[in-house]
Amino acid sequence: MQQLFLELLNIAIGNSDRLSRIPSESEWSQLFAISKQQAVLGFCYTALSKLPKEQFPPQSIFLQWLAFYNIISKRNQLLNDRCAQLQQKLQDDGFKHIAFLKGQTNAVRYPDPFCRQCGDIDVWVEGGKELVKEYASKQSKDLHHNGEHFVYDCFSDVSVELHYRLGYSRTSWIVKKTIPYFQEKLENNDFSLTLPNGKNISALDYETNIIHQLLHIFKHFWLGGIGFRQIIDFYFVLIDAYNHNVDFKHLDKVVKKVRLHSFAAALMSVLKEIFHLPESAMICKPNNWRGKYLLNEIFRSGNFGYYNSFKIKNKQNSKVIRKINSLFYSMRLIPYYPMKWMWDFVRKIKSNIVKLFKYLVR
Repeated sequence: MQQLFLELLNIAIGNSDRLSRIPSESEWSQLFAISKQQAVLGFCYTALSKLPKEQFPPQSIFLQWLAFYNIISKRNQLLNDRCAQLQQKLQDDGFKHIAFLKGQTNAVRYPDPFCRQCGDIDVWVEGGKELVKEYASKQSKDLHHNGEHFVYDCFSDVSVELHYRLGYSRTSWIVKKTIPYFQEKLENNDFSLTLPNGKNISALDYETNIIHQLLHIFKHFWLGGIGFRQIIDFYFVLIDAYNHNVDFKHLDKVVKKVRLHSFAAALMSVLKEIFHLPESAMICKPNNWRGKYLLNEIFRSGNFGYYNSFKIKNKQNSKVIRKINSLFYSMRLIPYYPMKWMWDFVRKIKSNIVKLFKYLVR
């Protein structure tokens, strides 16, 4: 079933125009379920119209898929409009330098810019933590903070995250390199994209965007799971950069500089083996050993790890037991990323010692 699903993704991308065989009604139901778990229902729907007549899904399943696509399409139109409105509001409120992240800046790179399953709006704004916090607090009663952004309640129908920095990660060996890198790049960022509604929005330039999304994928992989939506996002980001003559040899050096080379090699393997990404559009040489493990994790975890059986079961435990279980579960990464795991383990020990000390001296 996984093979049929990958074939469907390749048809949507444009690498093929038919499946290797005709799926049964039961298999079509499974393909729909996998697409939902991976948050690519809208994208996979675009493959259906390309199939030969004899391979078309049963009408009941097709209509269900069509209904979801229409919902996703309307949501994309809404988010495009909200992005334009948000940019105008931020500029009116004195923010001269902003950059929209992921989301609609990815959707516009798809063959069908309305097929990507979208969520909230992420945007970086200048000024630093305290200024962004003060600005967001004027609109938000319960200010949510996760280490690099604040939730900004400016729309009733769309969630907005105001990022005051890029490059933050709980993995300390990366933070020392990524935060200075993004600080330097954002000082000179002057790039924009045109949305399907004709509005221009500020975004990250090609190189900065690739590094930012690579880090984003790695963080979710490391902390619990990543799905095919983010992998397909990255495929189209790379293809778009290649079509605009981005220097990929330079990108290889940048990936090494920010200490993401080993994970990037695994990701390049997946994109090459599954989606036939040309070597000229790769940010480094692929590593098939790590790539096979990454592909297994993608299928096992689903979108952001929501379907990871370990995470689902572990949520039922107490906080202490969850942390202990998570530590043992993370040991699966040791053969593939031994130094990264070690540094992450040291960080967790130090963090818990500090918390214990603060508790004892209260």
